[in-house]
Amino acid sequence: MAFLDKLGEKITSGASAVSDSAKKVAETNKINAKITSYLAEVNARYTAIGRAVKLRLMDSVRDSEVIRLAAEIDVLLAEANKLKEQLNNLKGVKNCANCGAILNSDVLFCPNCGTKQDKPTPEPQPTAAEPSAPVEQPA
Repeated sequence: MAFLDKLGEKITSGASAVSDSAKKVAETNKINAKITSYLAEVNARYTAIGRAVKLRLMDSVRDSEVIRLAAEIDVLLAEANKLKEQLNNLKGVKNCANCGAILNSDVLFCPNCGTKQDKPTPEPQPTAAEPSAPVEQPA
């Protein structure tokens, strides 16, 4: 019987150690998740500061690195807008010039804000190619 008692104690001790280890892993994961969350919030605040400076204070900024980065942002935004326009053309939609609502490309007035839209530009229609040499008719 002593053997079974010792075996039971070892199993209980091992289960307790596994349980303690699992609790430590869970607590470690919980703390790591909080750290990650806080750092994500810090990055969001940095982004908000940068956006505020770019949109409101760039005229008073004299730091050459900030000016360079702001110019790079302008280039990237312009390229992104060109790609959005290409995508809209493929989808047959456009954005309202006033409120930004997505509209079918043939809409003349925005149903959201009522702003008159530019007339849609017709896409060039393919024309039949003219033969370069006269076609001979069989006799």
